[in-house]
Amino acid sequence: MHFSERLGVCCKLCNNNNNNNAYSINEVDCIYGIEGLHGSGGSFVYNSAMPVGRPPLLVARKKARTTFTRTQLTQLEDNFRRQKYLAATERSAVAAKLKMTNAQVKTWFQNRRTKWRYVKHLTFPS
Repeated sequence: MHFSERLGVCCKLCNNNNNNNAYSINEVDCIYGIEGLHGSGGSFVYNSAMPVGRPPLLVARKKARTTFTRTQLTQLEDNFRRQKYLAATERSAVAAKLKMTNAQVKTWFQNRRTKWRYVKHLTFPS
């Protein structure tokens, strides 16, 4: 049985018009994602918290939170103590050294700066 048939959803791409209460893909593509319905391997979860009379809501599963090793965190904190911002070349070097992606290093520094500002604000209020 096709994914959209299980949810009672009519889909233009596969022409499952066997349900009178079905919705066209134009009505639901913003919440379903055409690729997710048609075998791209996307991971979706059914969310029943939708108002009555609306199509069921499918939500993409969240990416698992990245866990950094103690060594990575120590190195990142040392780099942060020396300088709060990294240039792209420095970020690439740190990422390669710690076996992380550029995006992970960039996000870690962004989050760490936010924490730093918050702690600074608590310690020395204006």
